[in-house]
Amino acid sequence: MMKMARMLLSLLCLVALVYGQPSPDTATMFALRDSLKSEHLNWSDPKPCVWTGLRCDTRSHRVTRIEIGNRGISGTLTCDLRNLLSLAVFDVMGNNLTGKIPSLAGLKSLERVLVNDNGFTSIDADFFTGLSSLQFLNLDNNPLRPWKIPYSLTNATSLVVFSAANCNLSGRIPDFDWRITFPNMTTTLTLSSNSLVGELPTSFAGSYIQILMLNGQDLM
Repeated sequence: MMKMARMLLSLLCLVALVYGQPSPDTATMFALRDSLKSEHLNWSDPKPCVWTGLRCDTRSHRVTRIEIGNRGISGTLTCDLRNLLSLAVFDVMGNNLTGKIPSLAGLKSLERVLVNDNGFTSIDADFFTGLSSLQFLNLDNNPLRPWKIPYSLTNATSLVVFSAANCNLSGRIPDFDWRITFPNMTTTLTLSSNSLVGELPTSFAGSYIQILMLNGQDLM
Protein backbone atom coordinates (compact mmCIF):
# COMPACT_ATOMS: atom_id res chain seq x y z
CA MET A 1 0.00 0.00 0.00
CA MET A 2 2.83 2.37 0.90
CA LYS A 3 4.55 1.57 -2.41
CA MET A 4 1.40 2.40 -4.38
CA ALA A 5 0.99 5.67 -2.49
CA ARG A 6 4.53 6.67 -3.36
CA MET A 7 3.99 5.81 -7.02
CA LEU A 8 0.81 7.90 -7.08
CA LEU A 9 2.59 10.82 -5.43
CA SER A 10 5.43 10.59 -7.98
CA LEU A 11 2.91 10.59 -10.82
CA LEU A 12 1.12 13.64 -9.44
CA CYS A 13 4.43 15.44 -9.08
CA LEU A 14 5.30 14.60 -12.67
CA VAL A 15 1.98 15.93 -13.93
CA ALA A 16 2.46 19.12 -11.89
CA LEU A 17 5.96 19.52 -13.28
CA VAL A 18 4.82 19.04 -16.88
CA TYR A 19 1.99 21.53 -16.70
CA GLY A 20 3.93 23.93 -14.53
CA GLN A 21 6.66 24.49 -17.10
CA PRO A 22 6.31 27.55 -19.32
CA SER A 23 5.60 26.87 -23.00
CA PRO A 24 7.84 28.41 -25.69
CA ASP A 25 4.57 29.16 -27.51
CA THR A 26 3.09 31.29 -24.72
CA ALA A 27 3.48 34.63 -26.51
CA THR A 28 1.85 33.34 -29.70
CA MET A 29 -1.02 31.73 -27.78
CA PHE A 30 -1.62 34.94 -25.81
CA ALA A 31 -1.79 36.83 -29.11
CA LEU A 32 -4.31 34.29 -30.44
CA ARG A 33 -6.37 34.51 -27.27
CA ASP A 34 -6.49 38.29 -27.50
CA SER A 35 -7.64 38.17 -31.14
CA LEU A 36 -10.59 35.85 -30.42
CA LYS A 37 -13.96 36.48 -28.79
CA SER A 38 -15.86 33.65 -27.13
CA GLU A 39 -17.81 32.80 -24.00
CA HIS A 40 -16.96 29.14 -24.45
CA LEU A 41 -13.19 29.19 -24.07
CA ASN A 42 -11.50 28.97 -20.70
CA TRP A 43 -8.21 30.59 -21.66
CA SER A 44 -7.53 32.65 -18.55
CA ASP A 45 -4.75 30.53 -17.04
CA PRO A 46 -1.23 31.92 -17.63
CA LYS A 47 -0.16 28.46 -18.84
CA PRO A 48 -1.63 27.77 -22.32
CA CYS A 49 -1.02 24.03 -22.02
CA VAL A 50 -4.01 23.75 -19.65
CA TRP A 51 -6.38 25.73 -21.87
CA THR A 52 -9.56 24.24 -23.29
CA GLY A 53 -8.99 22.67 -26.71
CA LEU A 54 -5.19 22.72 -26.50
CA ARG A 55 -2.60 19.99 -26.15
CA CYS A 56 1.13 20.34 -25.60
CA ASP A 57 4.07 18.00 -25.91
CA THR A 58 4.98 16.78 -22.42
CA ARG A 59 8.71 17.28 -22.95
CA SER A 60 9.08 20.42 -25.03
CA HIS A 61 5.83 22.02 -23.73
CA ARG A 62 5.16 23.21 -27.27
CA VAL A 63 1.58 23.39 -28.53
CA THR A 64 0.74 20.37 -30.72
CA ARG A 65 -3.03 20.64 -31.14
CA ILE A 66 -5.52 23.51 -31.28
CA GLU A 67 -9.05 22.09 -31.52
CA ILE A 68 -11.65 24.80 -30.95
CA GLY A 69 -14.14 24.09 -33.73
CA ASN A 70 -17.87 24.79 -33.40
CA ARG A 71 -17.61 26.97 -30.29
CA GLY A 72 -19.26 30.17 -31.51
CA ILE A 73 -15.92 31.99 -31.67
CA SER A 74 -15.60 35.31 -33.50
CA GLY A 75 -12.66 37.59 -34.18
CA THR A 76 -9.55 36.98 -36.28
CA LEU A 77 -6.49 34.74 -36.25
CA THR A 78 -3.15 36.15 -35.16
CA CYS A 79 -0.60 36.41 -37.96
CA ASP A 80 2.17 34.57 -36.08
CA LEU A 81 0.62 31.09 -35.92
CA ARG A 82 3.55 29.90 -38.04
CA ASN A 83 5.67 30.24 -34.88
CA LEU A 84 3.94 27.17 -33.39
CA LEU A 85 6.65 24.87 -34.67
CA SER A 86 5.23 21.63 -33.22
CA LEU A 87 1.62 22.21 -34.26
CA ALA A 88 0.07 19.06 -35.78
CA VAL A 89 -3.67 19.82 -35.71
CA PHE A 90 -5.35 23.19 -36.25
CA ASP A 91 -9.16 23.05 -36.07
CA VAL A 92 -11.27 26.22 -35.94
CA MET A 93 -14.09 25.04 -38.21
CA GLY A 94 -17.70 26.10 -37.79
CA ASN A 95 -17.09 29.42 -36.04
CA ASN A 96 -17.55 33.08 -37.04
CA LEU A 97 -13.93 33.97 -37.72
CA THR A 98 -13.12 36.65 -40.29
CA GLY A 99 -10.14 38.30 -41.96
CA LYS A 100 -7.11 36.47 -43.32
CA ILE A 101 -6.28 32.80 -42.95
CA PRO A 102 -2.68 33.43 -41.89
CA SER A 103 0.18 31.60 -43.54
CA LEU A 104 1.24 28.38 -41.83
CA ALA A 105 4.28 28.05 -44.08
CA GLY A 106 7.13 26.04 -42.65
CA LEU A 107 5.16 24.05 -40.07
CA LYS A 108 6.64 20.66 -40.92
CA SER A 109 4.65 18.81 -38.22
CA LEU A 110 1.26 20.09 -39.36
CA GLU A 111 -1.04 17.23 -40.43
CA ARG A 112 -4.59 18.54 -40.28
CA VAL A 113 -6.07 22.00 -40.95
CA LEU A 114 -9.81 22.59 -40.64
CA VAL A 115 -10.84 26.22 -41.22
CA ASN A 116 -14.09 25.52 -43.09
CA ASP A 117 -17.43 27.19 -42.43
CA ASN A 118 -16.19 30.56 -41.25
CA GLY A 119 -16.09 34.08 -42.70
CA PHE A 120 -12.46 34.26 -43.83
CA THR A 121 -11.84 36.64 -46.73
CA SER A 122 -8.25 35.95 -47.84
CA ILE A 123 -5.48 33.36 -47.83
CA ASP A 124 -1.76 33.83 -48.52
CA ALA A 125 -0.29 32.32 -51.68
CA ASP A 126 2.56 30.81 -49.66
CA PHE A 127 0.16 29.13 -47.23
CA PHE A 128 1.29 25.60 -48.19
CA THR A 129 5.04 26.23 -48.40
CA GLY A 130 6.93 23.61 -46.41
CA LEU A 131 3.80 21.75 -45.24
CA SER A 132 5.27 18.36 -46.15
CA SER A 133 3.27 16.48 -43.47
CA LEU A 134 -0.13 18.03 -44.25
CA GLN A 135 -2.70 15.27 -44.86
CA PHE A 136 -6.14 16.84 -44.44
CA LEU A 137 -7.22 20.35 -45.41
CA ASN A 138 -10.73 21.78 -45.46
CA LEU A 139 -11.34 25.35 -46.67
CA ASP A 140 -15.03 24.91 -47.59
CA ASN A 141 -17.61 27.66 -47.28
CA ASN A 142 -15.49 30.75 -46.75
CA PRO A 143 -16.17 34.02 -48.67
CA LEU A 144 -12.54 34.40 -49.76
CA ARG A 145 -11.64 37.03 -52.31
CA PRO A 146 -11.05 35.40 -55.74
CA TRP A 147 -7.90 33.28 -55.56
CA LYS A 148 -6.20 30.56 -57.54
CA ILE A 149 -4.79 27.23 -56.44
CA PRO A 150 -1.22 28.29 -55.62
CA TYR A 151 1.93 26.54 -56.72
CA SER A 152 2.88 26.21 -53.06
CA LEU A 153 0.28 23.41 -52.84
CA THR A 154 2.87 21.14 -54.46
CA ASN A 155 4.82 21.30 -51.17
CA ALA A 156 2.00 19.39 -49.46
CA THR A 157 3.03 16.04 -50.91
CA SER A 158 1.38 14.03 -48.08
CA LEU A 159 -2.14 15.31 -48.85
CA VAL A 160 -4.88 12.70 -48.57
CA VAL A 161 -7.93 14.99 -48.66
CA PHE A 162 -8.09 18.49 -50.13
CA SER A 163 -11.47 20.19 -49.88
CA ALA A 164 -12.02 23.74 -51.13
CA ALA A 165 -15.70 23.96 -52.06
CA ASN A 166 -17.58 27.26 -52.20
CA CYS A 167 -14.57 29.41 -51.34
CA ASN A 168 -14.28 31.53 -54.52
CA LEU A 169 -11.53 29.63 -56.32
CA SER A 170 -11.02 30.99 -59.83
CA GLY A 171 -8.94 30.35 -62.94
CA ARG A 172 -7.78 26.97 -64.19
CA ILE A 173 -6.93 23.88 -62.19
CA PRO A 174 -3.14 23.66 -62.48
CA ASP A 175 -1.63 20.49 -63.91
CA PHE A 176 0.68 19.52 -61.06
CA ASP A 177 1.07 15.95 -62.30
CA TRP A 178 -1.35 14.94 -59.57
CA ARG A 179 -0.32 11.29 -59.45
CA ILE A 180 3.37 12.02 -58.84
CA THR A 181 2.92 15.11 -56.67
CA PHE A 182 0.12 13.74 -54.47
CA PRO A 183 0.59 9.95 -54.29
CA ASN A 184 -1.50 9.72 -51.08
CA MET A 185 -4.55 11.55 -52.45
CA THR A 186 -6.53 8.37 -52.92
CA THR A 187 -10.00 9.48 -51.78
CA THR A 188 -11.63 12.84 -52.52
CA LEU A 189 -10.66 16.10 -54.18
CA THR A 190 -13.44 18.64 -53.70
CA LEU A 191 -13.41 21.89 -55.68
CA SER A 192 -17.14 22.32 -56.34
CA SER A 193 -19.22 25.52 -56.31
CA ASN A 194 -16.38 27.83 -57.30
CA SER A 195 -15.49 29.78 -60.46
CA LEU A 196 -12.98 27.42 -62.05
CA VAL A 197 -12.79 27.36 -65.86
CA GLY A 198 -11.05 25.58 -68.71
CA GLU A 199 -10.01 22.02 -69.30
CA LEU A 200 -9.28 19.49 -66.60
CA PRO A 201 -5.61 18.62 -66.09
CA THR A 202 -4.65 15.60 -68.18
CA SER A 203 -2.79 14.16 -65.18
CA PHE A 204 -6.13 13.63 -63.39
CA ALA A 205 -6.56 10.57 -65.59
CA GLY A 206 -3.56 8.85 -64.05
CA SER A 207 -4.06 10.05 -60.48
CA TYR A 208 -5.22 7.95 -57.53
CA ILE A 209 -8.19 10.23 -56.79
CA GLN A 210 -11.38 8.19 -56.46
CA ILE A 211 -13.94 10.98 -56.09
CA LEU A 212 -13.54 14.28 -57.94
CA MET A 213 -16.18 16.90 -57.11
CA LEU A 214 -16.27 19.85 -59.53
CA ASN A 215 -19.97 20.57 -59.98
CA GLY A 216 -21.35 24.05 -60.54
CA GLN A 217 -18.56 25.40 -62.77
CA ASP A 218 -17.62 26.05 -66.40
CA LEU A 219 -15.16 23.18 -66.81
CA MET A 220 -14.53 20.96 -69.82
